[in-house]
Amino acid sequence: MDQKFKGIWANAATSLGAGNIEPALINFASGMRDRYRAVFTNIASALSELFSSPPVIHPTSLSVSHESDAEYFVVASQNGQNYGYYLYFSQGADGVWRIQSF
Repeated sequence: MDQKFKGIWANAATSLGAGNIEPALINFASGMRDRYRAVFTNIASALSELFSSPPVIHPTSLSVSHESDAEYFVVASQNGQNYGYYLYFSQGADGVWRIQSF
């Protein structure tokens, strides 16, 4: 499962790094796409810098807390400062895992 989650993140981050918001959103839960579309559109000019080298994600001790949820942690560097974020995946009714939030 770890490789699956890392692949989902890599697909989204690579698309965002190239400024391709819509292809990135395919990796997000359908109910969250409009929210993240607005966020990514607002920071569109910074996406290539933020995702030029996609941050590596790491499973937490609660990685798969339920059969349909997983929690990861990502450390991103901005302006020489490190920031940590939680990244949540959920499994949709269609059985496909996607990013729920980060």
